[in-house]
Amino acid sequence: MKMIRTIWFSVATLIVTTSGLIAADWQVVYETDFSSDPGWTTNDPAKLSWDSATETFHGTQINTEGTYAIKPIPGLDNSKAWRLEFDSKINSNQWSAGLTFGLFDSRLLYPYANIIDMSQSDGGQGTNLTSGPESANWTFSPAWTTDTWYHSVMDYDPASQQIKATIFKRDLGEFFLSLTTGGVLFSGETYYLGVSRLHMKGNPPGAWGGATVDYNIDNITVQQIPEPATLLLLSLGGLALRRRTK
Repeated sequence: MKMIRTIWFSVATLIVTTSGLIAADWQVVYETDFSSDPGWTTNDPAKLSWDSATETFHGTQINTEGTYAIKPIPGLDNSKAWRLEFDSKINSNQWSAGLTFGLFDSRLLYPYANIIDMSQSDGGQGTNLTSGPESANWTFSPAWTTDTWYHSVMDYDPASQQIKATIFKRDLGEFFLSLTTGGVLFSGETYYLGVSRLHMKGNPPGAWGGATVDYNIDNITVQQIPEPATLLLLSLGGLALRRRTK
């Protein structure tokens, strides 16, 4: 049994829409807190599965294996504003490995997706927001750390064709970083939620094929505004973060 707590940050996101919609107008199209098996589709059930002991999703991915675990959300309309929230914790990670989570199209291939990628490269432990092949934003400062729960929020604004990712240190209730991508154009079938390292299969140049990442994912929510709207991120102000204590 899980306890839901609400943490009020001293800063948060004010949302304004051209149609007069407010935060209450968001409608949940998918959510799971992993209190039960979510039944995701995977090509490696031995390493990508629900962990009943921690009530999280646990993943171990090796680059050359090109594994994935996904949940189609056909009710998600990518022509309208949407929001994806999730918690993640990387337990261990080797150079060129990483956790790639978000919304993919049917290819399940980076960069044909809207994803947050926390990985390790020559620049260090970096965070990448990607919204299709022509739109990516990397940062290595601040660097993410292992054994830290992060709460990530991705907001899509169809009017500006921008995606903004805001990431917090979940257990401390601290702002971590924010990234934005522009000129977002993606397939209407970009509704496959989950993790994928298919882009690393076959040991592409600049990668170590045996590189492995181990992680947990928790508290996923996908929301949609059912009418066309423009999200304007005006300032950080009263974002409530739900956190689970197990």
